[in-house]
Amino acid sequence: MKWIDQINSNGVWEIGSMLQMSKAKGQSLTPCPACNAETRGSGDRRGPIGVRGDDLGWRCLSCGIAGDAADLVSVKLTGRILSNIEREERQKIKEWAMNAQIIKQDGFNPSRNVRPAVRKTKKPEKTKGKFQFSVGLAKASHGALINALSSINDGEQRTRENYLQREVAQYLKHRGITEESIHEWSLGAYLTDNKKEIYLTIPIFNAKKEIVNIRFRSIPGMCLYCQGSSCNRCKNGEVKKIYYNCAGATAALHGEHLLSKNKKSTVLICEGELDLISLWQMGFKENIVTGTAGAGTFKDEWLDSLEPYRDFVIMYDDDDAGNEGAAKLAKKLGKYRCGRVDLNPHEDPNDWLMSSSPVEDLAIALDNASPMMDARLKRVESYSGELEDLIRNPLSLKGRSTGNYDIDDAMGGWRPGLSIFTGDTASGKTTLTTWLAHEQAKQNVGVMLTSYEQRPIGTVQKLMRLECGDFTRVTQSEREGAYARLSNMPLYLLDHYGEMDFSKLLEVIKYAVRRLDVEWFLVDHLGFLLDTKAKDERRDIEAKIRELAVLAVNEGVTIVLICHPNNLSVAHQRRVKLTDCKGASAIRQDAHIGVVVERVDYGPDKPIKYPATRLYFDKVRSEFGRQGSEVILFFDLDWCAYVDNFDATPTHIANQNGQFI
Repeated sequence: MKWIDQINSNGVWEIGSMLQMSKAKGQSLTPCPACNAETRGSGDRRGPIGVRGDDLGWRCLSCGIAGDAADLVSVKLTGRILSNIEREERQKIKEWAMNAQIIKQDGFNPSRNVRPAVRKTKKPEKTKGKFQFSVGLAKASHGALINALSSINDGEQRTRENYLQREVAQYLKHRGITEESIHEWSLGAYLTDNKKEIYLTIPIFNAKKEIVNIRFRSIPGMCLYCQGSSCNRCKNGEVKKIYYNCAGATAALHGEHLLSKNKKSTVLICEGELDLISLWQMGFKENIVTGTAGAGTFKDEWLDSLEPYRDFVIMYDDDDAGNEGAAKLAKKLGKYRCGRVDLNPHEDPNDWLMSSSPVEDLAIALDNASPMMDARLKRVESYSGELEDLIRNPLSLKGRSTGNYDIDDAMGGWRPGLSIFTGDTASGKTTLTTWLAHEQAKQNVGVMLTSYEQRPIGTVQKLMRLECGDFTRVTQSEREGAYARLSNMPLYLLDHYGEMDFSKLLEVIKYAVRRLDVEWFLVDHLGFLLDTKAKDERRDIEAKIRELAVLAVNEGVTIVLICHPNNLSVAHQRRVKLTDCKGASAIRQDAHIGVVVERVDYGPDKPIKYPATRLYFDKVRSEFGRQGSEVILFFDLDWCAYVDNFDATPTHIANQNGQFI
């Protein structure tokens, strides 16, 4: 057993205990060795590390890092999982395991200045089976099959044995296997002494192409014990599908003799011997192997033979046994090195051969094998359909209009993702974003507003001003008209004031998307969602920003989040920047839009004579926007509205029309 496997054999719980990690609620461990989080977040006191039920794997629900027990040690000692560290760091982990007395079979002891002991080579495992192995048996069976083929070709039936052995030849012909393949792989026909059972024999070769085992595969057809009347040896009169190995023979990796000397090449691993032969017959003459113990078993010595190769394509059947076997094999070989091929509508390589489908198409399918690691890598052509849809719907490509041309030009419109708005106290962040929300609702876009800092009635007042100006100076009939217009819009207010559990907000957003078709959310503001008991406020902020950004993209919606800055801008006598927000690291990485709101100093003797707001677009992740640009909007105090020039404000227009004194 390799030293990494020896670590993993202890399980995640035991290794976590050795690393001084504590068991927490709900099958969890704390703290995370990568991000140092001690809980999963606000309202969830479970440890950040979730442990799989089989004790073989773990994942941090805070930072997302995951792996097995050996990876847990690696992250603790180096900050990275095993597949991402250098050779010297692997030795550090190995020495830790030795000092912890986890590694049982290794000559190296860091406490002694001696040379490593030479390991004894593990003897190949022997198999148990119904038949006794001999090379002579394999050769005799091959000769019997060749005679059967000859009798078919010349139309002669020689003996009953020959007749039955012809059943094997007919079976192989039905499966598309040629005489060339029969000779190359020494396939044979074997009839038991009682003349009641007939098998296809498949010699198993070792790395030197020596026969070291024989696989016996039953041939479908009428049961010879009961002549088809049904007995306990068959299934409704038909021979059962059965495989046997030879007793006392080596459990070899079939096809190992075809492994290339080029260790930077790809190895194809299929599920059965006929699949292997089919691949060879279709022109894949090297780097094709199969286990000889079923899809669920892949022995350590076989893994040792494959370990030096760069990557692998697993061609197991798309059924429960095949999927489980492929997952287990990929874990042993390294998921990042394994791909799973989709042969649809064919079941396996032999089915592909029988259908006479083009070999070129099979090569393409192998090239497009899906990675078995959690992350997915695709070619550009995989996104062609999605891009064509975007072109047919330009608004989704360029972003939906904000309702203002200058803002559209600066940030490229609204697109799925997280938009951060910040600025000094009383700079107008809430008023501006409420106006932006109203503009979306006017376009029949579903909108949800939160109002943690003030009761929802405060938001309603702003919305009423956007509809009819100073609602205290208009008639009740005009107010009722405004109520009706707002109620007919797809606009929803979260009826909650004060602090809110972050997980509940996520539930509300998902519900609003699913049931109300909401596409635009205003969260005002982040401070009311933080965990007051969090030991590291910065990490808490970054985790929540990241989760909102991921949610926005996955759900295909826009989330506008208001964040308050620190006081650095005041101390340095400069404008607020996006980097002044707490959690700025996550904002820089995860936010799609970052806007700073600044109230403009105006007056008769100033360059700007009327109330106005300046927007700085510090971050724009859009090909159709302009990061670093600025926009000035004039503000109508009565109507809470923003326009490009003061002459376009509702109040100015009304005064021009003589509606107000």
